[in-house]
Amino acid sequence: MKQLDDTFNSVTDPTNAQYGHYLSSSQLGEMINPPTQSVRKVMDWLNSKKKELDATIINQGDNIRIESARLNGIEQLLKCHFHLFHH
Repeated sequence: MKQLDDTFNSVTDPTNAQYGHYLSSSQLGEMINPPTQSVRKVMDWLNSKKKELDATIINQGDNIRIESARLNGIEQLLKCHFHLFHH
């Protein structure tokens, strides 16, 4: 994340030679996307919990999406409780 912070500071500082030379989305992705091995580990873990979640788990490269999961399954998985608030 230091590289991201340094890049942000350089492209937004008018006194820096890199000022205004913003990153493309692919350059940003290369900088911040997790290593493939990490994504694989998370997918393996999620797939091992798939029955508890009763979910559809989709791996889109560096993005993981969980669809149609049971709320109590997610709460158990993340060891937390979700609440719905109405105004």
